[in-house]
Amino acid sequence: MFHVTDLYYKLEKHDNVSYFRYPAINKPAAVLHWLNHVNIDAEFIVILDADMILRGPITPWEFKAARGHPVSTPYDYLIGCDNELAKLHTSHPEACDKVGGVIIMHVDDLRKFAMLWLHKTEEVRADRAHYARNITGDIYESGWISEMYGYSFGAAEVQIYSHMSCYLLCNLKSYKPLHLKEEGTLDKNSQTCSKIWCTAAAMTTRLIGDRCSQRDTRVDNVRLVLMSYRQLSGTYGQSKLARLVKGCLLYLDHLESGTQKYVDYKLESIDYSVDNLVDSLDQEATAYVFSTNEESASVKAILYGMCCEYPNPVFGGVDHVSIAADSKDVVLAMGELEAALVIACSLHENRYMAKVTLPKVVRTCDLVYLRLSRFKDGVTDKTQISLDASKMLGRVHQMFNFLLFKHLDTSMSNISLGRGFHNCDMRHLASRDLLPLMEYMEDKLVADILKIIGAMTWLSGLTDRRMEALCSISVFEAFWLIE
Repeated sequence: MFHVTDLYYKLEKHDNVSYFRYPAINKPAAVLHWLNHVNIDAEFIVILDADMILRGPITPWEFKAARGHPVSTPYDYLIGCDNELAKLHTSHPEACDKVGGVIIMHVDDLRKFAMLWLHKTEEVRADRAHYARNITGDIYESGWISEMYGYSFGAAEVQIYSHMSCYLLCNLKSYKPLHLKEEGTLDKNSQTCSKIWCTAAAMTTRLIGDRCSQRDTRVDNVRLVLMSYRQLSGTYGQSKLARLVKGCLLYLDHLESGTQKYVDYKLESIDYSVDNLVDSLDQEATAYVFSTNEESASVKAILYGMCCEYPNPVFGGVDHVSIAADSKDVVLAMGELEAALVIACSLHENRYMAKVTLPKVVRTCDLVYLRLSRFKDGVTDKTQISLDASKMLGRVHQMFNFLLFKHLDTSMSNISLGRGFHNCDMRHLASRDLLPLMEYMEDKLVADILKIIGAMTWLSGLTDRRMEALCSISVFEAFWLIE
């Protein structure tokens, strides 16, 4: 059952600039409208943001929700709960909780609290003098998170203390307010998109999904292709990035049908000027393919997923770019919109690359190996390739180097002590007799890769730290580098 409410922040209704284009105020306003117009027979109410997906049932007692003690998710960046902002907007600043997003609340508490939630949101939104980042924690200093403070300050007024649960919402450490500016460009420094100026039909619209289960099927191969299943990753659900991709897929559908018009935008390309694989480990503008164990700054520029329709034969034809399900070891990209667009275009079999601005190397490098593999003799001196193609080949070369490194590392650990390779330092491998190792790898590795790679001379340049980093990254976190 759906309850439809009118938009609270209509522009003709509010001339005050504080309410101008602030759709987030509709969250407390809609809750209040619902309470006043619906016969409610539920004991507990679950409140979500409009861009969230319900991945499964939420049972209040599992999260220890009770009358007087709602449950919500922690947001540490709400620093206004600890400074003068709380003192200005509530008589009980000590009772402010840094929570938001998902809320499980007893209906009696909600009735007592809903009006205050709305009023405090209006109050904080109007307090433009305290929009500064060092006061609110809002990195855009726009008052965008006023609704979250409205909840915290309103709850403090009626002495409702929230239990905090990280399990209600995944990847909290990676959450940042999305920021797509009004003209539609990306913030050059943060490379994040925004929902501040987005409408319901905008590119970042996410689908509100039903409960996922192992029996679920892909109702639509385009829109639900990012669903992660238990048999693939040990869990199921959708990350924030997966929801972004679904929004991008809707956007691409509209582009193709011509039924919607969108503000033009351009993505900032990530500069890449590293000569070799070793140096690329320290390059923050390097786009890796999703890491679950590496937490360095370079991974924050992660490019999660490419060529889902064209699995690289080197990887045995596996679906190596599946969207991972939410879990404790998931690391999200900082440049989520760019990653989402790449994935969406790949899932559309690259039909939309010409319509969406992406780094040049991304548009074609997902097919470069397939094209090169058609040459009977492989890549030779007589193989003529353009400058752009040579750059792409360099990226593929790096990926193959890393792939060979992982094969060697695994093979060395499997060879008996009698062969003398067990626990051998990879950096000393080049000076050893490689015949036993190559014999072992004969059935494990595609021979053409060895021809393409040649000698792994870069091994001698690895420090202990870089060696450890290489060993900790999996093959499926290989280097798809963007320009």
